[in-house]
Amino acid sequence: MASVQVVRRVAAPTMRTWAVLTDMARHGAVMPLTRMRVDPGPMGVGWRFTATTGIGQLGFDDDMVVELWEPPGDGVDQGRFVIRKTGRVLRGYADVRVEGLGEAATLVRWTEEIVVQPGWLGARLAPVVDPAVALLFGRVVGSLGTLAEAGVTR
Repeated sequence: MASVQVVRRVAAPTMRTWAVLTDMARHGAVMPLTRMRVDPGPMGVGWRFTATTGIGQLGFDDDMVVELWEPPGDGVDQGRFVIRKTGRVLRGYADVRVEGLGEAATLVRWTEEIVVQPGWLGARLAPVVDPAVALLFGRVVGSLGTLAEAGVTR
């Protein structure tokens, strides 16, 4: 599977945009058919969470761990986090970067790679999965950006 990159300009300050993007519990509200379970405490390297996608008993867990954590702050108007997918069904990563565009705008670059396991099945499903991932994450990043623009924080 190829990586999918979503780039969005969000009309909100970098810190607010970062807060919304890194509130993984909130992601379940914008990701269809998904519930989130998150580790307690603040997000950072080693922090784990699980997205359960499905209806009723039919579904699967997407287990993830934060591998890189570089929040904006202390005069730095950019940030980055990387999440590795470690589940039995999905592997891959998310690499999310924010960059301030002045006082009230942020550029978000969200790169996502999802590889269905086993790998041979993922390769066969790529022609269907790749466009679905691009559509899904385009909408998710757009919805999270809209929350940031509306003034939502944690």
